[in-house]
Amino acid sequence: MDTTETPQKIPTKVRFIHKKPENYQYYSVNGVMGGVTSRGDFEVDFFFEHMDIPEEQIINYDEEGKPKPTDEEIPTDVIVIRDFKVGIIMSPKQAEDVGNWLINTISNYRKQMEKMTNKK
Repeated sequence: MDTTETPQKIPTKVRFIHKKPENYQYYSVNGVMGGVTSRGDFEVDFFFEHMDIPEEQIINYDEEGKPKPTDEEIPTDVIVIRDFKVGIIMSPKQAEDVGNWLINTISNYRKQMEKMTNKK
């Protein structure tokens, strides 16, 4: 009985199949918060920051039918809502890979924009 193992072949090509589930969603984000968890992973919370629309609004008009400003329209406090969309937990290596991907993608985008601008 031969117990010699056959050496494994290292693949030279990997095929990735991309699928999106039916409930896949896109989120608009314009901010991020996060940090390192107690286990050393990175927590990244993406949010969309905006000012909320008022529940109601009263507009006074002058005799000519033009809106006239009132003290009620001048906000005393500015309230900004941070609507958190999704939180992501990743290892330091994954965080680094995502960061590098973003930097490279932005760099390539700027190069393309520069080419398009210089052609005009």
